[in-house]
Amino acid sequence: MTRREPREHAGQRKAIRSLIQKSGLSSQVQELEALVKPAITLISRKARAKDLAIGQSRLGGCPDLPPKAKWPTGKKGPLLFVLQIRLEDIAELDTEGLLPSAGLLSVFSDPYVDEPRVLCHPAGTTLERREWLPTADAAFEACGFDFTPVLQLPPHSSAFVAMDAPKSAAGSAKRYRKVACVLSPEEHTRYWNDVWLAWRRRCRGKHRSYHQLLGYGDDTLYGAQGLGDEVLVAFDSDERAKMSWGDAQRVWTLISRKDLLARKLDRLRVAGG
Repeated sequence: MTRREPREHAGQRKAIRSLIQKSGLSSQVQELEALVKPAITLISRKARAKDLAIGQSRLGGCPDLPPKAKWPTGKKGPLLFVLQIRLEDIAELDTEGLLPSAGLLSVFSDPYVDEPRVLCHPAGTTLERREWLPTADAAFEACGFDFTPVLQLPPHSSAFVAMDAPKSAAGSAKRYRKVACVLSPEEHTRYWNDVWLAWRRRCRGKHRSYHQLLGYGDDTLYGAQGLGDEVLVAFDSDERAKMSWGDAQRVWTLISRKDLLARKLDRLRVAGG
């Protein structure tokens, strides 16, 4: 279900078009604009009293679970609670209607991010604060979230944008039949430096930690996100929450659009950032 776009999107679309045109890719404007995808950024901040109430969006702290629900576990024991999102908080920003419009989305993971788990508790589910298990690693510090709608472009050399071989190579474009946009080497370099990197820097601003719902993964996924895949949630190492994911830094969970719409969240897969 498509929803009305946030007012921020109009200015962002204009800025993206300007970057494409200034980069010398005017002939690819329509093709690249068709790949623009909405995402929601989750920037952590110091927790407020409301953030700590049961069922509210927050990073770290203790989770809220149904009374009879067991604490999620993996092969090596209890998983770490990462974050939870009150879906009503972001419903208007999910312009493609990929997530439920109400309920609670909760994310858990093992320390090495081999077994991330995403749970979705429907609206109206009774929730209770679950104290941290003594057998688990220490809890992350509770933080609040600020949500921002952002339009994203696909990273270079992905399933969405690829670099073709030089025109002198016979039949060079044939191997890219399943890629949404194929650019020449020169165009690919301009897209990478003057469009994609420039737009990412503008979106991230001064934020060192950058959590995300939906949209595209970044260039560290090395093509792991296919044409039919969605980012479900990405969580970052975050000093404010005393949260670190080691070498991965940012963790991307991917799921097919079909499985996401069917709420088959057990079919997600993980890719490090």
